[in-house]
Amino acid sequence: MVLRALQRETTVSRADLARMTGLARPTVSEVVKHLLLDGIVVETGQSQETRPGKPAVMLRLDHDATQVIAIDLSDPAGFRAALCTPDGRIIERAMRPAGVDAVAAALAMAIELAAVATRPLLGIGIGIPVESGRGSDGAAGAELTETLHRNLQVETRTPARVSNVADLVALAEHRNGRHGDFLMVRLGERGSTALHLGPTEGAHSTARELAHLVVDDAPDAGSPTCVCGRSGCIHSWIGSAALAARIDAAYDARETRRAAAHHLGRSLAGITAALDLKRVVISGADAIVDSTFCDDVAEVLRTSTALPSGAPIEVDPASIGQDAVLRGAAAHVAGSALGVR
Repeated sequence: MVLRALQRETTVSRADLARMTGLARPTVSEVVKHLLLDGIVVETGQSQETRPGKPAVMLRLDHDATQVIAIDLSDPAGFRAALCTPDGRIIERAMRPAGVDAVAAALAMAIELAAVATRPLLGIGIGIPVESGRGSDGAAGAELTETLHRNLQVETRTPARVSNVADLVALAEHRNGRHGDFLMVRLGERGSTALHLGPTEGAHSTARELAHLVVDDAPDAGSPTCVCGRSGCIHSWIGSAALAARIDAAYDARETRRAAAHHLGRSLAGITAALDLKRVVISGADAIVDSTFCDDVAEVLRTSTALPSGAPIEVDPASIGQDAVLRGAAAHVAGSALGVR
C-alpha cells in the first residue's frame, strides 16, 4: 500500500502516506524505515509548506536505485530491448533483426544489456504478441518463460516476466497519466485488446486477440486471406502488414484507411456496448494510427452503439509511440518486484 501510494505521487511525507493508506503512523514509519534501508525510497528534504510545528521530511521512490531490462518481441521489423529505470527511462538499447529465433534474440539482448547495467536488476520484462499464439498463458509463452528462466538465472540471476503486448501498452498508458476505464486496442500483425479498469496499476493477463469476425461481406479478389482461412476477416483489414500494403497499393489511401477504421469500429461495437466503455485507445504504427483514424473509428462506434450510460464514446491514439511495450514491460517488472499490483 505504501509503495502504491509512492508510485502515484511525486513526493509525500510520512503523514501523507498514513492519510492515503489508512495505516497508523507508527506502521508507516516502520515500513518507510525498511524502504530507506533497502534504497528503494529516498528523503528529498523538508516540506516547503508553511505549517505549525516541525516541517515534514518528504519522500520519493528512487528510480535510479535499480534497473530493468525490457524486451519487445512484437515488432515485425525487428526485436528491440532496453535497459531502463523502473519508471521507463531508457538508458541503453539493443536490437536484433527480424527472422531470427525469438528466444535466442531475447537471451542475447538480455545478456548484452545486463553486462552494462550499473544498478541491481529488478527483473526482465518481455512483451510478446497475442497474435503469434504465444499468449502469457499459451504453450509457447510458457516455453519462452521457462527457457529464459533457465538461461538467464545463470547469466544474470534475474527473473523474467512474459506478458502480452496489449497489456503492457495499457499499463504504459496508465503510468503515463491515462486514468479511468479504457479498452486498449493494439494493431500488430493482427489486432488484440486489453481492458484497463479503474485505478488499478494495469490490466495484466487480460489481452485477447480480437474475434475473427467477417466484417467485409464482399471482399475483392485481391483481399488477403486471414489465418482463420476467410477473406474479409477483421484481421485481414487491420493487420499492420496487410493494411500497409493496402495503403501503398491504393489509389485513395485516405479512403483505404477510412475503410479499415470502419471495419475496426464494427468489430469493437459489441465490446464497448457490453462493457459500457466510454473510451477506446488505439496503439499501432504512426503511419496508420493517428487522430483521423481514431475519429473514423469513433464515428462508427457512436452511430452503431448506444451505451447504457448514455455517454459518448471517445477514441484516442496512444500517447506513447514505439517504446510503449518497453515502458510497459519496465513498469510491469517494477510493480511485480516491489509488490505493487
